[in-house]
Amino acid sequence: MSPPHWSPEARARKEQERAERERRYLELARQLLLERGYLGLTMDALAEATEFSKGTLYQHFGSKEDLLLCLVAGLTERKLALFERAALWRGPSRERMLAIGRAYRRFAQLYPEDLRVTQIALSEPLRAKASPDSNRRLAQVEERCHGVLIGIIRDGIARGELPWEPGRSPGELAFNLWATSFGHYSLAAMDLDLAALGVADPLAVLERAYRALLDGYGWRPLTHECDWDAIASRIDRELFADPAEAERARRT
Repeated sequence: MSPPHWSPEARARKEQERAERERRYLELARQLLLERGYLGLTMDALAEATEFSKGTLYQHFGSKEDLLLCLVAGLTERKLALFERAALWRGPSRERMLAIGRAYRRFAQLYPEDLRVTQIALSEPLRAKASPDSNRRLAQVEERCHGVLIGIIRDGIARGELPWEPGRSPGELAFNLWATSFGHYSLAAMDLDLAALGVADPLAVLERAYRALLDGYGWRPLTHECDWDAIASRIDRELFADPAEAERARRT
């Protein structure tokens, strides 16, 4: 906390310095996690990689688990920004859900290492060891991502495009879509010989899985009722074809 006699300018400068220091810690943690794995990322190693003391590091993050949850929350916020852009697509509700799927695909293309970091971090029991504040931050951004999906599902129900049984929760379908996407991209990020498993084009497999799932729920228009490949191409072109965005991601 800044001393009470500090000027507003001095306070703002200190807050900016603190934010920059935290950003630096998180970026280094991301690099160490990718290079050394979960066990190789320690608070000692992180402190040694900066010009700051270990005590300064602990002023930002009370534990390794807090740091990792904060890192994952930041990466998830990147995905959320793409989801929120996709949700604004003007079209039938199933097209809007397709736009979310294309947003996840775009996230995987722009930030492939983020998927790996999230996979490594969340494979460990972090939440039980992290502080309530760290858990709350990650939970909030996850709920917002989930909420975007639920909003589109409810829109489909309201429009009569998605038949819905009384008593069933929209969260069920949102979870199925989330699990399908996360599982697919997590496995694709692993060093697996997918061709030996009969998977020649993982992204095409995921698209077919989406379509089969939504057809199973009766969400109109069904797969055979329109050209979904053409719609996907139009979504990519109109929402996610910004070359400057791709360049920024490459440098991140």
